[in-house]
Amino acid sequence: MPPAPVTAHELRDYVHVLVCRTVGGCAEYDAFTASEEARGCAATCQLLRNTRAVEAALQRPQQLLVCLQQAGHARVVGLCDAVRKLDTVPDDRVLFWGLCSLTGIPTHNSLRVKAPTAPLLVDARFACFVQSYWLLEHMQVLEAARIQTYLAQAPGEQSIAAQIQQYTSSAHAASDADLEVYARALEFVRVSLQTTLDGTPGPGARGI
Repeated sequence: MPPAPVTAHELRDYVHVLVCRTVGGCAEYDAFTASEEARGCAATCQLLRNTRAVEAALQRPQQLLVCLQQAGHARVVGLCDAVRKLDTVPDDRVLFWGLCSLTGIPTHNSLRVKAPTAPLLVDARFACFVQSYWLLEHMQVLEAARIQTYLAQAPGEQSIAAQIQQYTSSAHAASDADLEVYARALEFVRVSLQTTLDGTPGPGARGI
């Protein structure tokens, strides 16, 4: 049975933990949640269950890439490695003839992905996968940037609890739509990689 897709609610809790760890300090917050979990606090236990579900889902693509490497899908693994190292989401479209780095088939509409030796051209039909994978690999960085932008303009005398509460209710925080995008990206990447590994068509995503 494939794992259940991560929900927007689970992602909300995951992002909340990122906020708390950024504002309050990782060691301090982790020690607090560990003590609350140990004493059986229901709210904290649920928060951590949801957070761990997202962490496991974020690890799944890397596990699949290991399997793909072992199965000889070096092009897919190389593409993902290049995408992971990019600072910004790849969106440079190329509308002239080239060879797709994944399929080796000529394409007149591709996405340029920077790589250490030479740029990779990826046919436009794989753009959703490329951009979804980048998003997942940079989720923590993006959310930390949101928090830091807010903290830079927040009053310095606020308590940590007040900063967290005001941030999560502000326009800076991830919206429900943002969380849905994360959830869809997670499932799309997982299904795409699994489909490629299985070598069979799958619903919701095509093989790479």
